[in-house]
Amino acid sequence: MPALSPYTPLSPPVPVLVIGQGEPLPALLPTDARITLEPALHAHDGAACIACAATGDIRARLFDLMQSLRQGDVPAFSRVIIDARARDDADDLRALITPGQRPLNGMRDLTVARSFVAAR
Repeated sequence: MPALSPYTPLSPPVPVLVIGQGEPLPALLPTDARITLEPALHAHDGAACIACAATGDIRARLFDLMQSLRQGDVPAFSRVIIDARARDDADDLRALITPGQRPLNGMRDLTVARSFVAAR
């Protein structure tokens, strides 16, 4: 089988469930992948600094997960659970993976948008 481009989307798209503050974490299935987001590193007045923004970049984390799958570093998964209970921006995180809610910036974001779908 020929090697896939890093920008070849997963097929079919994988559902992603974002769990925010006060929401119960669902029972994890053996075919689930889990990403845990840490809280912001420090308080901000207005927009987050680049270091804190990077900790919550779920598009980058999903792209990295997809690449780890292709390299055989993680087992196959059928759903991704993003544990954002330590953060107060779960709605913003959900918007990043909901079509039409936030702009796509480059091939990575387009690949993530085609590979993952927001789950309810």
